[in-house]
Amino acid sequence: MGNRQRISRASHRYRLVLTVMFWSTPALHAAVWCFYDQLPQTSEFLQSLASEGGLTPVMRALAFVVSMINGGVMMYGMWILIRLFRLYEAGIFFAAENVLCCKQLSNALLWWVPAGIIVTPLTSLILTMNNPPGGHALQLSLQSADITALVVGGILRVVAGVMEDGRRLSGRSRTALPEPTQVQRARVDDEVIEAAAHERRPEPGVV
Repeated sequence: MGNRQRISRASHRYRLVLTVMFWSTPALHAAVWCFYDQLPQTSEFLQSLASEGGLTPVMRALAFVVSMINGGVMMYGMWILIRLFRLYEAGIFFAAENVLCCKQLSNALLWWVPAGIIVTPLTSLILTMNNPPGGHALQLSLQSADITALVVGGILRVVAGVMEDGRRLSGRSRTALPEPTQVQRARVDDEVIEAAAHERRPEPGVV
């Protein structure tokens, strides 16, 4: 099995996994907010923020909509990866579509940080919307994963720019050497025929 075949098979598998994850993202976000009270990792957070009556259906619905801001950015990034692995699966590695996918994936990583900054305070406001006056909370969060997303997104943008410049230089080198015209080909053919006839002509004095 050649290297391209291995890349094609691996790309096919990753594309299938990402497709399942893409369509599962909204369902997972909805399940989290439907069973938020039963999740042990969030029970302490609920006790500190949510009202005594717990989360109402309206609060759950609003929290789901807000959480899909992050979920939408995640789905966009997965969709770009699905397109990229589809190109790899077809044996396309350095085309303009590959460069575009890298740029769009970089955008998804860079959008992840402001999306998280927006989602966290909105979620805290929704969870405390039924609290009495003075009991509302507004939280802000910036984690190390957000910084990592910024750095990786910036690096990927630079890589995409290098790939695009490489494609341009490759295209210029191909156009700098034009194919010979029909007149030039005919002239070369005449020279080859004349040289062959000269080799066949007997030298003087040779019987």
